[in-house]
Amino acid sequence: MLLPRLPSALLTLLVPSVANAARFHDDAYIAGFRGLAPTQKYHSIDLRPPELNIFATQPPSPPPNPNGTTAANSSQPLLTFLGYRGSNAEQPGPMIIDDDGELVWYGPEYGGVLNVERHTYLGQDVFSFYTGTEQYPGFGNGQFNILNASYDIIATVTSKNTTHGLDPHDFFIVHDIATVEFWIPHQLDLSGIGGQVDGWVYDCRVQSINITSGELLFDWSTVEHVPVEDTFYNLVERDNGKTINDPFDYFHLNSVQMDSLGNYVLGARGTSTVYYVDGKTGEVLWRLGGRRPSFFMGDGVGFWFQHHARAIPTGPDTFNISLFDNGANQYEQRAVQTRGVVLHVNTTSLNTTLLRQVLPPFHDICPSEGSVQTFPDGRILVGWGIRPYYTEFDSEDQVLHDVQFGTWDSTVHSYRAFKSPWKGYPRTHPSFAFNSSAIDIGFVSWNGATEVSTWRVLGGNMADDLVEVSSANKTGFETTLNLTTSSDFVAVAAFDAFGQCLGVSEVFSYFNATSTGLVGECPREALLSPSLTRAAFLIIVAVASYIISTRILPCILRLCRGGYHYTLVVVFVVILMGTDAIFFTANLVSPKLKHGAAVPPSFSPTAPPSIFKMPGTWLLCMVARFFGHNVPDWLERWTVWGGIGYDGDWGEMQAPTPTDSRGPCPALNSLANHGILPRDGRHITFNQFASAISRSYNLAPTLGVQLISPFSVFYSGRDWIDLEDIGGQGVVQHDGSTLREDISGPFAHATVIATQREPSQRLIAFFYPESTTTQYTWREHSKILAFRRAASREQNGTFSLSFPQYLFGSGNAAMIHEAIGGDLNTIRPWVGVDGYEHFPPGFEPHCRDVRALQKNVQVKQADRLLLRGGDSPSFERRYSH
Repeated sequence: MLLPRLPSALLTLLVPSVANAARFHDDAYIAGFRGLAPTQKYHSIDLRPPELNIFATQPPSPPPNPNGTTAANSSQPLLTFLGYRGSNAEQPGPMIIDDDGELVWYGPEYGGVLNVERHTYLGQDVFSFYTGTEQYPGFGNGQFNILNASYDIIATVTSKNTTHGLDPHDFFIVHDIATVEFWIPHQLDLSGIGGQVDGWVYDCRVQSINITSGELLFDWSTVEHVPVEDTFYNLVERDNGKTINDPFDYFHLNSVQMDSLGNYVLGARGTSTVYYVDGKTGEVLWRLGGRRPSFFMGDGVGFWFQHHARAIPTGPDTFNISLFDNGANQYEQRAVQTRGVVLHVNTTSLNTTLLRQVLPPFHDICPSEGSVQTFPDGRILVGWGIRPYYTEFDSEDQVLHDVQFGTWDSTVHSYRAFKSPWKGYPRTHPSFAFNSSAIDIGFVSWNGATEVSTWRVLGGNMADDLVEVSSANKTGFETTLNLTTSSDFVAVAAFDAFGQCLGVSEVFSYFNATSTGLVGECPREALLSPSLTRAAFLIIVAVASYIISTRILPCILRLCRGGYHYTLVVVFVVILMGTDAIFFTANLVSPKLKHGAAVPPSFSPTAPPSIFKMPGTWLLCMVARFFGHNVPDWLERWTVWGGIGYDGDWGEMQAPTPTDSRGPCPALNSLANHGILPRDGRHITFNQFASAISRSYNLAPTLGVQLISPFSVFYSGRDWIDLEDIGGQGVVQHDGSTLREDISGPFAHATVIATQREPSQRLIAFFYPESTTTQYTWREHSKILAFRRAASREQNGTFSLSFPQYLFGSGNAAMIHEAIGGDLNTIRPWVGVDGYEHFPPGFEPHCRDVRALQKNVQVKQADRLLLRGGDSPSFERRYSH
């Protein structure tokens, strides 16, 4: 049915009513006239998050100051993470919202989750939440899910050595270690509290687990360290603890934290106590609160049935501890109102003092759940647990931001509330819809995309050929667009503040307002005319020739002092100049891929990439299509790509078997272990090598060919080689490698002599130690190479390193930095810390610009070459220090 073209001036009359993102000081909301749990609704996507009622007197999250940071030392605005749940929730799920009440991301497909919180895992920003069951008397049986910036679940964590799943109360990550809890029935003598001798309790267990490997690192039992007599819960009144199916909950563990010393801060609601536990022995070092406190509890320090205890060391023997003091549970109330507190603990003087106390604006009790988050600038965020509120206070305890997301009488709530910076790049496409009454009005949104600044309307008379016709700034989660156009087809593209296209919606027919099922492409950029391209090429070549002849070559002459090495350097520079000149035009049209996608998606001659994104590859695909089944092998290798690695998805990784062929190159071994090269590492052609490393590491084809060219010696008499062929000493593999031992060195062994397939764990541990903060620059990579060569010269009496090997090794060092980066958490699996090389989850090539990568690697090859100054082991020793 054709829809009438009604003018956009009638928008206010024709657009169906949609709930606001937020209301401000709305008494009707408070009174429940808008429903127990008011929701927002959108035209472009079926999401129904809660509508907020905001009470704010000042901007809650400080805007960036002139140096680009907020008061919390963040360059990004803080977003709120909630787990919206309860029987009155129309669409429960984890959510991220901004301070204006605008939705950022919503995941209703996960249902009513708990504990939505941001973390850092393997050097990347992630967030987590609990999914599973909830059971009486308030524990669970499930798992925690870890999601990356694309909202993919990249890891799940559950308990070890037991059939009982994790409890939802807490989840804490340090580096790649998760600290979790779970509850299991345990038989225990309860006669001391009026129960049976053969009674049953819940043993609350704490575990620390390496998320990546699954290794269990710590396991702690409540019943082994805390007597049941410490509880404040009444066994007789509850009439349980008699059978394995009805254990007594005497401890009720609800917070776990591993601190910087490797010890544990545990919070138990049943004993109203915070415990500090030795991370090696499991011994309780001290107790804060409860029946047997280790400290003198000063005025205002006492707390009851608390949640979310967190400790921050402030000195060698002092801590600040924040916690949510419920003051009540579901059975009894011991305080007038709930509060958030920060306590100061001195483990030497054994004194405890009250530093901060913030009270709920509604001045009432919260009998369960709750959280307290502190910020470096003194702000405090309190999630009021079972009450549908969260409040932000300034350093003077004045209310900055008070938010209601359901009425007092509703059941909706969020177990905790957190604020953190977040950038999201969803794998989905923007969602677009026409107004059902006025076709020249449209709506667009993109669930989870934080970096969208503007929306550009694309139009055209063919669904696969659209150009920009108008634009609009993003306004909230969903933006209203004016679609007045003569185009037959429309789509909407998202752009960030730097003008980078982030994604495009599906293409819609403008006349019947239905989707074509095709996803639009980012609008093409105007290309230089051939005459301007040739002029630019001549100018660049002229300038480069002038600089080389007047600046670089004289320096080379002085450094090398003439002779053999001078000739080699000149030849090397000339070769690079010639190669770049020949392939200049090809590299100019290298793919400019969207953010987060340095590796191209799959393509083939029958399904080629976009001519505007990858014109060179598109042309080759057209040529291959012309050949049909008779396409040459080299052309097939460059025109068929499986898309492994696109958006950081490297597919299944398989460790090599003893019969698989592997060599000394981690870049190639990784590709084989992920199936990009043959998994057995055998019968690999030259173009198969070159195309695979070019696509996987975002290399210009010119550089890919240059890096593989030394392998040509192995192809004598055949058109393929095995990976182990590269390990032959004296050709490519050489002494002084940073990842393999010298054949004649003191650490050589049989495997090294045979194929050099195994990385040296000694060298990896020395040069690339485990760290979550260290970032290597190019200089660190270069120093590692210089140090290794100097040490090898001293330890290996038959040390040998020819000029081509020297150059090849220097290029490899440059490649590690330019393609892999400086993050040790990324480098370590790639160089083989697990005994074989592979990409870490979500890995993306470090350098995103094809020409820049080619230039940088070549310049750094020349840099190492010039620094050599001839045969200079003495320089290597000096440089390595």
